[in-house]
Amino acid sequence: MRKQQCSIKIDSNHNRRKPTSLSLRIEPFYIVTPGATYGLSGKLSDLRHGRPMRSQRIIFESGHSIPSINSTITDDLGNFRVSGLRAPMTEGYYNHRALYEGRPGYNPSASGVISLRVMH
Repeated sequence: MRKQQCSIKIDSNHNRRKPTSLSLRIEPFYIVTPGATYGLSGKLSDLRHGRPMRSQRIIFESGHSIPSINSTITDDLGNFRVSGLRAPMTEGYYNHRALYEGRPGYNPSASGVISLRVMH
């Protein structure tokens, strides 16, 4: 009886990639009136070394009725900010999330989902 051989390819680079952390908050506050201006900001960090990650692209996912938000780049301290966003005219909760797609040596990450509350 012949033995069967089985091989499994393991991505050795995956285990060497550093974990990242991405935060997101709404400015100036998460409750706004219809049509008000607000912004999103946060920070991207290398969790293994506790260092900010500069010059990295951050993209955004938003809920219904929110126009697409342009991507942005982190500054030297790993911070990012988009401002001048306009709240919908309809009352409700509108979700936002920031995403980092990763790069060689670093894992992708996503912020938690945060809600903008629009009310009169």
